[in-house]
Amino acid sequence: MQMWTKYKLFVGNLSWTVTSESLAGAFRECGDVVGARVVFDGDTGKSRGYGFVCYSSQAEMETALQSLDGFELEGRAIRVNLAQGKKY
Repeated sequence: MQMWTKYKLFVGNLSWTVTSESLAGAFRECGDVVGARVVFDGDTGKSRGYGFVCYSSQAEMETALQSLDGFELEGRAIRVNLAQGKKY
């Protein structure tokens, strides 16, 4: 599945309880989130502990990268980095 824009962030160390909706909600504090997805294991249906968030602009993406790396979301300090590669 490819994401919606080129302004993509990788979000790691997610709590197993984080949903795509709660991930988007946390990242909306930094701008217009055009997509958010937590990755789930196809066999077990459980979270793999990471996801992706897309913004409508580079400035919003950079704000989130600086502001939310280390932010505590549902009990865990998340890691935020620029998404690498083409497959999401």
